[in-house]
Amino acid sequence: MYFRLSLLFVFCLFACGTKSNKEVNTPKNNKPDVVIGSVPWAEDIAITRLAKKIIESKGYKVEVKSVTNLSDALEAGDIDISLTGWYPQNMYVTTSSDFIVIGDTYQNAVMGVIVPSYSPLNSLADLENNEDYEDITIYRPLHGQESEHGLNELSKRYNFKFCNEEKHDSIAAIYMRIKYQAKEEFFVVGGHPHPMFTSKYLKMLEDPYHAFEEHYDIVKICSKEWSKANPELYKFFQHYQLDDKDFDKLVELTELNVFNLELAIEQWFQLIKPQFLPLLEEK
Repeated sequence: MYFRLSLLFVFCLFACGTKSNKEVNTPKNNKPDVVIGSVPWAEDIAITRLAKKIIESKGYKVEVKSVTNLSDALEAGDIDISLTGWYPQNMYVTTSSDFIVIGDTYQNAVMGVIVPSYSPLNSLADLENNEDYEDITIYRPLHGQESEHGLNELSKRYNFKFCNEEKHDSIAAIYMRIKYQAKEEFFVVGGHPHPMFTSKYLKMLEDPYHAFEEHYDIVKICSKEWSKANPELYKFFQHYQLDDKDFDKLVELTELNVFNLELAIEQWFQLIKPQFLPLLEEK
């Protein structure tokens, strides 16, 4: 499976404005209708910021809170909902009695080790007993539990040595660009959907021993308390699901805007909102 690196640099800043005393004393102005958790992965940023734009266009208040772990943030009550939990499709997702698995944001996601398109490697098995690839480093997403699990399984199922390190998505993009320009090898755990990839510069190595799951579902989870208090927004999130065509358009817009993700998401929103706005009633 092949992907093209779009070399976009993802730096999301969520700024808080200063409120007047009158606003501070008004509970309605203080409390957002929904607090969405976000982790520093490019696909999470894209999915979350698109949802924020759609909801805010109907007059709701949305806070996007950066967290290191979506499940922990939900359990602690720091966020109302997460949109990008990666789970193997053969795993039944369960939460405590205080939470609801709303459904999928994206179905049939894939994850594996990606290398540059010019690499002579086509399979993880090609690394076994290969003297040209000894003690390699495989970089994985920051705080990526499923990628960490996949690499742990890789070390058990394949006969080659490697170490793994975490890299932020934006740092990984810079790293891969430098390596690609120098025509050097690199190994990075990547997944699809991802606004950085299509089909030219990168390829995902085949995984014949199934260290990574064949497919994942990216799911939405929220607190029961919030879902009962916000039935209109809950209905919206039930139907908030993206597919390959949606993400392909984001990649196209990102490239047209010289890898400006914020501008691409704004244009993405204009194209995609007709399918979601009818789900939100006028306030």
